[in-house]
Amino acid sequence: MITKCNARELLVNAIHSALAGELEGRWNVDPLFKQYAMLDRAERGALVQLRNWAEDKSLREFPPAHAEFSKRRLTGLLRLLSADRAATNSL
Repeated sequence: MITKCNARELLVNAIHSALAGELEGRWNVDPLFKQYAMLDRAERGALVQLRNWAEDKSLREFPPAHAEFSKRRLTGLLRLLSADRAATNSL
């Protein structure tokens, strides 16, 4: 069962994998779409961006600007999710 806590962890791990060039595809985040309503704004953004990343490999190869935009977007979401997770863990 996916909970709020492990949803965020799953997203953070998937973004790390995507940015490292690993696991090209869905990174096993598909179950999160069933829980979309419970995700916060940053988590929903990350989930959608991961889906886009998986589906736009050919766009990332050309033009280069699209690849840089996608990478910056995932990196920003990773920072946001990680910061939120750190704040939650310190409570």
